[in-house]
Amino acid sequence: MEQIPPNPAPNQIPHRNLFEFPYGEPIILDEAKALITAAERAAYARGLRMCLTVMDSGGNLVAFQRMDGALLISISASHEKARTAVLMKATSKAPENIVTAGGLGLTYLSAGVIAVRGGIPLVRDGKIIGSFAASGGTLEDDEHISWVGASTLRTL
Repeated sequence: MEQIPPNPAPNQIPHRNLFEFPYGEPIILDEAKALITAAERAAYARGLRMCLTVMDSGGNLVAFQRMDGALLISISASHEKARTAVLMKATSKAPENIVTAGGLGLTYLSAGVIAVRGGIPLVRDGKIIGSFAASGGTLEDDEHISWVGASTLRTL
């Protein structure tokens, strides 16, 4: 069975406030495909069927894959998680933390922003180049698979 790496160290996303980071040149299709391939392998290793989304630095879809058997609702959920990560320059867990800390109990904040973990901004050379998101498992599964996909960027 394939070894699954743990969630990457926090240095995958810089400790500084990502709001300070500008948007950069968008991720390209070949890179997006590599991220999806890595995440798909990790999902299969866990017995998961997921939807995997890569968006560019403008919040536009670059690549998407719905694994066989993935829930249909996970299609839009993965898109919204990825869009949230780009728009907020933060993981989609950040708005989840805000919502739960305030006891609001909401998961939808604004058009294209969702307060549920599983979306990760992609950072290269201090610039946001896109985002990666997964949906179809538990929130912990979604977050882990997203980290696997996003961390693959470092190897390209």
